[in-house]
Amino acid sequence: MYPEIRSTVTLLIAPVLLAIPSDGSRSRPYITLTYAQSLDGCIAGKGGTQVLLSGRESMIMTHWLRTMHDGILVGVNTIRNDDPQLNTRHLPPRSPSYPQPRPIVLDTSLGTPPSCKLLHNYQNKTGRQPWIVCAQRPLRDGSTVTTDLWWERRHALESAGARVIEVSSEDDKVNIQAALGALRRLGIQSLMIEGGATVIAAFMKLQDQDETPTVDMHIVTVAPKIIGSSGLKATNTDAQPPHLEPIGAAIFGTDAAFASRLLRPSGLSPT
Repeated sequence: MYPEIRSTVTLLIAPVLLAIPSDGSRSRPYITLTYAQSLDGCIAGKGGTQVLLSGRESMIMTHWLRTMHDGILVGVNTIRNDDPQLNTRHLPPRSPSYPQPRPIVLDTSLGTPPSCKLLHNYQNKTGRQPWIVCAQRPLRDGSTVTTDLWWERRHALESAGARVIEVSSEDDKVNIQAALGALRRLGIQSLMIEGGATVIAAFMKLQDQDETPTVDMHIVTVAPKIIGSSGLKATNTDAQPPHLEPIGAAIFGTDAAFASRLLRPSGLSPT
C-alpha cells in the first residue's frame, strides 16, 4: 500500500514540481496548499471543532506529501483547536527516518499555547523545533497591558523551545508575503499549507507582484461525509472563487484527491 500511494502522490504533483525554478531565484518558497473537506465543502465542525475526515489511505498520502516539503504551515487557530503534530508518523518505520518538515505557525499575537504538541515533541526530541511567525512587537513603552502580554507570551514560547520570527503586519495581521520572504531567507524552499479556514482563504487570494497566484499547487481531498450547515467551510462562499486549472486526480481508499493550479484572476495561465 505505501509504495503505491507514494508513487501516486509523486505523479500527481510532478507537473508542477518540474516547473519550479531550481536556481534559487524565487524570493518566496514553492507553495502547496492542501486540506481535506467533506462532500458539502466543510473542513471542520461547528465553531471550528475538529472532525476526522481523511481515511487511512489519504492520511498516508498527506504524510508522503509532507516529506516533499521543507516546512509545513498552519494558523494559530488550528493549533488551538486541533493541537496537530505536523510530522510523518503515519508512514512505515525506516532507517534513516523520513525527512521531517519544519513546523511553522502563523500567529500574529503569539497565542500559541506553550503546552502544545509541537513544543512537547521538540522538548522530547521527537520533533523539529517549531517556528512561530508573528507580527513585529509593539513599542515597549511600559504603558500598555498588550505590550507586556506580548513579551510574556514570547518569553513563554521561547522558554518552551520555539523560535519566534517577527515580520511586518498588514491590517493588524501578519503580512503573509513578508512571512514567506523571511522563511525563504531562512532556507525554506518549499512550504506546505494545511489550514485552517482563515489561512486557506488568505492564501487562495494571495498574489505575487506580477499578479500571479502565490499558491503553486492546490490539493483538496474530498471525503464521503456530510457535516451540515453548522460546519466550517474551507473557503468563503461570498468571495470571488479562484480560477483552477486541473492537473490530476486520484483515489486514496474512499477519498478522492484533486490537484490544480491557481490561475490569474482573468482565468488565464501565467506566461
